[in-house]
Amino acid sequence: KAYVMKDLFNLNPIEEFELKSSNNTYTNFSEKITSENYKAGYILFEIPFNRAASKITPQIEQSVIKTEKGDEFIKFYFCIPEDNAREQVKSLSKSNTTTGQKSLATIGNIKGIMVLVNSKINPLVNQKVELRNAKNALIQAKQTDHLGHFEFNNIDLSLLYSIELPDYVNEDENSKVYLANNNNELIKEFARNNKNTFFYKLINADVFRLSTMNEDNVELTFLKQKEAKKSQIIIEDFVHYDINSFEILPNSKPVLEKVTKILQENKEYGLEIISHTDSRGEVEENLKLSIKRSESVLQFIAASNTVDATRLKPIGMGEAMPLNSCAKGRDCLEDEFRMNRRTEFIFKKLN
Repeated sequence: KAYVMKDLFNLNPIEEFELKSSNNTYTNFSEKITSENYKAGYILFEIPFNRAASKITPQIEQSVIKTEKGDEFIKFYFCIPEDNAREQVKSLSKSNTTTGQKSLATIGNIKGIMVLVNSKINPLVNQKVELRNAKNALIQAKQTDHLGHFEFNNIDLSLLYSIELPDYVNEDENSKVYLANNNNELIKEFARNNKNTFFYKLINADVFRLSTMNEDNVELTFLKQKEAKKSQIIIEDFVHYDINSFEILPNSKPVLEKVTKILQENKEYGLEIISHTDSRGEVEENLKLSIKRSESVLQFIAASNTVDATRLKPIGMGEAMPLNSCAKGRDCLEDEFRMNRRTEFIFKKLN
């Protein structure tokens, strides 16, 4: 169940949704919470689960509620942003006032690589890949080549999409499907929808990251999201680390230099530096390590002597937010663990 409310001090919900895969409540729920009326509100999720079939981390265990009948479920809150997603999408679109056509600045291509991860990483070849819009309507269908590559052409990059593999059947339960970029870096793991189809929902940051409007880089991503007048700008060109290390690697320095340049040229923004670890090791030690990673990035940026350190906020998340299913105790490839050892950036306008 999902309860939508405007005030955490008033627990009477504005509306209640019972989200089931057998009806269209997901669509109704999505459309309502991304409307102007619900911005800056809250959602309380109440999720039942089967302990025997679930992987329970210490953090999740603290959130488990048990009823008198012995049923267990988890409750957690989600804050709906002030600059709510569907409104952002509208503001991203630029129209020609005389012709009503989209600006070419929002038109581009989306490309990536489909890979299968088990004991090693292999391309998913000759697989149908579908691009669908927010209402699940088919926009384009392509087929991966012999290296797993695909590309969708002339796409309106101001909109939100999902990518699906409608015909793929995974016969190995231990195999996972990933989207990779053209540098062969794993980006996100695909989930299954209620039709057992592999899918991945792209957020705006992902669309910019996979697009070829121009050379895809940190500065372009920042610029496009700034033009959308977002109050916060998410950068997913991650900084990665060696195991148990907070040292800045040479191949991460170009990203940090671009982040520093953005801060130099946009003094109205501050930066949250959010770092993560993989799931190996002790939870408390991983939290400390993630904080050290963020502090290392802060020191790198501050060393330029052009950015006031008070604009920088280091945050450590430990192992709590993996990009894939490699939670505590899971057997994963080193490449999968590596993608979770990362620092990401959120630019926020200063008060």
